Amino acid sequence: MNLKKILMVMTMFIAMAMSAHAADLTQKALNFRTQIKSYLSSEGYSPSIDSDGDVKFKYNGYTYYIRVIDISGDIMVRYMVGVTVPDNVGRARANKICLNVAQKKICARAFLIDSGSTIFVQIDAFCSGMTMFKSLFEANMTLLDTVSDDVVSELQNS
Repeated sequence: MNLKKILMVMTMFIAMAMSAHAADLTQKALNFRTQIKSYLSSEGYSPSIDSDGDVKFKYNGYTYYIRVIDISGDIMVRYMVGVTVPDNVGRARANKICLNVAQKKICARAFLIDSGSTIFVQIDAFCSGMTMFKSLFEANMTLLDTVSDDVVSELQNS
């Protein structure tokens, strides 16, 4: 096979993988994700859709993600941000910090990814439409920032 064919086959597999993920979303969820992306664009955030199908954007200098999930016809919006675990903090301590978030912040969750180098902080909210999303966006982002700041503080005190 020559290089052109290899690149073409690789491109096809990547496109198939991305469309397979998008196929997991209902039309309602896809439309809502498009509306969220449009809203964030109009607010100046320059969002994009990442390889997982999440809306990815910068906010206050950090990268955030919004995932749209259709649960039996109801739309859930998951806000996420990653916090880097310093080299001097062990996996056990990072897991304990995640557990502390779960105990202190009923509406938030934190989990350590497999590599052990990032803790993802997330909050979930059911959303009836764009009016609700727009009215709660800043509050949800502030909550997510507060929880991730708590995680950073605990990591620094380790």
